[in-house]
Amino acid sequence: MKFRNPFQSAIKRNFMKEAELRLYEKVAKDIENNDINNGVWTKAFAKSNGDVAKQKSIYIELMVELYEDRLRAEEELEVILASAANKDKADQQEQEAQQQARQREAEVKKKDEEERKKRHEKWVAGAAERERKANQETKILLIIFFSFIALMVLLVVLPGLYL
Repeated sequence: MKFRNPFQSAIKRNFMKEAELRLYEKVAKDIENNDINNGVWTKAFAKSNGDVAKQKSIYIELMVELYEDRLRAEEELEVILASAANKDKADQQEQEAQQQARQREAEVKKKDEEERKKRHEKWVAGAAERERKANQETKILLIIFFSFIALMVLLVVLPGLYL
């Protein structure tokens, strides 16, 4: 006895019934065409305790069950394959995002390097001016220093001249 799922819609129940009836129809056609699954036929014989009439009935039930299992397995496989495809797609998107991040990082690094190079060129270009100013300052300091020395010499020598 099969129990009805109270949470299943009438449309889905009807669809499931139709699918089940099509499976019974397929088994009936297989029997008419003498396309018998020997393993299932032998299992049905064992379950029927040798009664040929029961064997056919049990065979039909077992074949419908086998086909239903195959359909469920195919549905599961489709879900698994879809999940794998989604995972592959997510992995691909992640790789693309990482590649874009690396490109942005390379662009920022290139821009930083260009700015550093410009600052260096500006510093090198200003080196001559800085050197000229330093030389000028050195000259001024030397003039002041020697002027001071001269003044000291004069202060020491001049008083001795008057004595």
